[in-house]
Amino acid sequence: MTDSAGIGTDDPYLPLAFSMHSTPGAYAVLAGAGVSFGAVPTAWEIVVDLAQRICRVRGDEATAATLTGDTVEDWFATTFNKPLTYGGILAEVAPAPHERGAVLREFFESADASEVAALPEPTAAHRAIARLVADGTVRVIVTMNFDHLFEAALREVGVEPVVVATDSAAEGLPPLHTVECCVVHLHGSYRDASSMLNTDDELGTYKPHMHALLRDIVGSHGLLIAGWSAQWDHALRATLRGNYRPFYTSAWINPSPLKDDAREVATALGARAFEATADEAFTRLADAVTAMRTRQTRHPLTAAVIVDRIKRDLAGAQPAITAHDTFAAETGRLEGLDALNLTQFHLKDRSAYDALVAQIDEGCTVPVAATATLARWGTADTDRWWLPVIEQWAHVTRASGHTIALELPTLVATRLVYAGGLGAVAANRYDTLAQIFTVPTVDDRLNRSLLALTDWARQHSDINDNDRGTMRDRFTETVRDALGLSQARFDAMWQEFEVLRMTAQIMTAPEFRIYQTRAVQPLNAERAARLQEPDSGHHRQTITELDEALRPLSAMATSYRPHIEMLDTMRRAGGRERWISPVAQRLIERPDRNLIEAFGTLLHLDELIASESTGLSAKSVGSPAITRASAVTVTVALRATAARLNQLADQACHYVLHQSPPGGGMFLPNEVWLDDETRT
Repeated sequence: MTDSAGIGTDDPYLPLAFSMHSTPGAYAVLAGAGVSFGAVPTAWEIVVDLAQRICRVRGDEATAATLTGDTVEDWFATTFNKPLTYGGILAEVAPAPHERGAVLREFFESADASEVAALPEPTAAHRAIARLVADGTVRVIVTMNFDHLFEAALREVGVEPVVVATDSAAEGLPPLHTVECCVVHLHGSYRDASSMLNTDDELGTYKPHMHALLRDIVGSHGLLIAGWSAQWDHALRATLRGNYRPFYTSAWINPSPLKDDAREVATALGARAFEATADEAFTRLADAVTAMRTRQTRHPLTAAVIVDRIKRDLAGAQPAITAHDTFAAETGRLEGLDALNLTQFHLKDRSAYDALVAQIDEGCTVPVAATATLARWGTADTDRWWLPVIEQWAHVTRASGHTIALELPTLVATRLVYAGGLGAVAANRYDTLAQIFTVPTVDDRLNRSLLALTDWARQHSDINDNDRGTMRDRFTETVRDALGLSQARFDAMWQEFEVLRMTAQIMTAPEFRIYQTRAVQPLNAERAARLQEPDSGHHRQTITELDEALRPLSAMATSYRPHIEMLDTMRRAGGRERWISPVAQRLIERPDRNLIEAFGTLLHLDELIASESTGLSAKSVGSPAITRASAVTVTVALRATAARLNQLADQACHYVLHQSPPGGGMFLPNEVWLDDETRT
């Protein structure tokens, strides 16, 4: 027996739910009395009631009043000189099968004042199992209960089951794979007294056709066993031990730890134990399977498996053909998502949009992990595998409908841009980062760049708050695990990516060259004044002139709420903004040569070299000249990004002030995160 606590996942029901979702029809339910608990009396409750009746027939009303579940065994042993069993006491009350049927019928059908039979209501477990049947996940139910609560629950969801309660019905049953749903009453039905198995002798064996059907079910299905103590049914115990084949991991659901016969059988089956009521367990399973079907989800371990496979293939001496095929297969799955194949784009309500986004988010998990892995450990050759996938989804559908539905493909592109960008930053592959930023968009009617189409905060702004946070957390965990980074290191990488994304947005804006040229002289003047007379009146004047020159450039960065931490320096000093991003400041003050050269490719630098902004002639074009021109260009863009971040931090600070209660003390924050979700 396998304990559910040791399966390596936060939710112990997930692996079982994934298995059921992935192999519809492979599992059969084996239900004991515990599944009907609360709707009809349990076997032990019937035993106590029958014992009280025997006392009353004997004229011993006083003893009848004292009998409980704790005292009935001693009373029976003393009275009949033998151990108490369910079948034994029933035989004392009603020796013949038809008599037992009449007695038991009272426990399954009550009568109101009009003497009209009132049937009990199915339990939550019955209804959850019926949901699993309705969606095709479960097709066979074997019940040891005489009641017809499964049939009632199935009819509530529009399923009419084939019911087998007698040996002749088992003989006439068509092959199980041709039946939508089959309910097997292994111990018979209270509506057919001749079919009921109650006594020890009756439960010692099954009739031949019923036994053959049971062997077939046990041998070809995974089993979901619930509400069965395994104490009385000798024939069923023997059939399970002798015929079960472990094609699938079975589950045994019980409110308390299994013991005695149940534990022995569970160990023989290798069943996983779940300590829960049948109502709780089957409801959670049905909910999980429904969510997987709706979102077309994958097992949570798949992303880790794919990452390990790609890393292993990339480390080999031969071309990583397997890694390529794996990546192609995983990204190809996106094309089959219902949310990305809509034929009409008018949404019924907000919940319809939430369901579509959830499906895309689930479907992107493995491609995101694979893209981040390839971006960090891949090469220029492997970059050609995933960059076209970004281009494939970087578009807004041209059709009539709601804008949020037309923009669903951009949610895929956004995830892949961030995954690839974070992987590239983690490996200092700035040339790859520059290629991501210049991926062309496909037929965008507003002529937006990739960077405008894939702003994480903006693209998720229409999603409800809870789902937005959950999706961000899932994406973060997936990429961080794929890159093998600590939380602190990953957070620094994300901030650097955001700064560089905004810088690239400025550099690729149509009018960047014009305003960049105008900003070079003020930038040089401020730098010279800072070195010669920092914080002097002249220096402050050059800062003002530089701010004016950078203003139109900073406006080109339209980022919504980048994931960047801003610190308040309390005053403008040394040419810095008041609010600074430590990450952006590092990039400005300690420029990386690889970054400068890579981002220089965002523009045609031969034209910049020949312009007045560098003071170089076209004849001097060469590697040093290109590096020099790139450094000037990237520095201007980074300073413009820093100016834009300062503006965003000011806005965030003002929001905090406006939220302060009237008459209360005002405390300005000395640091803010620009993507703080508490701001609206």
